[in-house]
Amino acid sequence: MKKSMTSGMVAAVVLVSATVASADVMTFQNGVSGYSAGQDNFLQKIAGDENNNNGGLHYQNLGNPRSGNVTNDNRPIWRWDVSALAGQYASINSITMVLTSDEDDMRGNIAEATAELYALTPANSAWIEGTSTGQNAAPGESSYQSLAQGATAWAGSAGAGTAGTDYLAGSMYSYTWRDHADGGASGGDILTWVLSAPTSLTLNDLVDEWSGNQANNAGMILIPPDLSGANAKSAAQFRSGDHATVADRPQLIIDYNPIPEPASALLLALGFIGTALLRRGWK
Repeated sequence: MKKSMTSGMVAAVVLVSATVASADVMTFQNGVSGYSAGQDNFLQKIAGDENNNNGGLHYQNLGNPRSGNVTNDNRPIWRWDVSALAGQYASINSITMVLTSDEDDMRGNIAEATAELYALTPANSAWIEGTSTGQNAAPGESSYQSLAQGATAWAGSAGAGTAGTDYLAGSMYSYTWRDHADGGASGGDILTWVLSAPTSLTLNDLVDEWSGNQANNAGMILIPPDLSGANAKSAAQFRSGDHATVADRPQLIIDYNPIPEPASALLLALGFIGTALLRRGWK
């Protein structure tokens, strides 16, 4: 009877500990619960002009959205300040980015294309979203040519395009798009991207950067393939953090295991002790 009671006590302690330490989720989206620290822009190269800022637009372009313009190259960038998570997590289970499509267009001789999402290096962390809507970037705003217009270039090359210098090796997500009439995304479609960590980091490392010293938080960039052979529109478009419909703005969802409360840690320790005593009793 004594052994049975001990076994029940141990089971109860372990059960309580597991319940308290269960995974939790935190979502970051501009305009929700007072959050406003998400930033986005798209770096735009159009007919040789690399100095536009698009931080104030309600959308982001990827690829070549202009028919016949083979020099057009558009690269969305995102960054979330997740400081609210600092000191809250023991480990990160998953990071998910949710976007709302404005429409995928592949109207020419290219049926589909795949862009790769990368983590920008801390050397590029000083970029700011800006408020321009397709005009020349104001001083300090980010553009294809400059991390900060009139002051600082991207760490490696224009468009933050140098692997290892501008962005870390190891794609975090591959996005393949095709024309909306051929199964691609249409306006209002929800895109859910479960992200991988770059080769040199873990998911914990990423959240450490995004929740800690913001001087190390450079965010992410989506780089399209070379579309210079396209003879017509070959682009995707997403709704940005400035979109009028709050629910359509980009989201970052982080699933994590919280740091156990002191009481939970004590219960867990008691569980281990009880298990040890039980094993001794059964010998």
